[in-house]
Amino acid sequence: MEKESINNSDELNSRRKLIAGIGILSLLAPLVSAAKAPFIRKKINEFNKPMSNKVKMLTQEGILVEVEENFLSAIRQKASNEELKDWIKK
Repeated sequence: MEKESINNSDELNSRRKLIAGIGILSLLAPLVSAAKAPFIRKKINEFNKPMSNKVKMLTQEGILVEVEENFLSAIRQKASNEELKDWIKK
């Protein structure tokens, strides 16, 4: 009879510890998430930014650069090799 009461009290204590641990975790979870929320939002916003189309262009100094397409005019045409040779400064 005593062994059963000891086993029951051990089970009750272990259950109480489990419930207490779950309670503590449930109280800490909102605090941790609130502390990390600004950093998480910043990372999410970086990933959700639309990718801009970049176009490779040659500068007058002969350097190849990438320019966002929205900065260029709608009317574009390719330059011929002769035009490039005359246009590039050496």
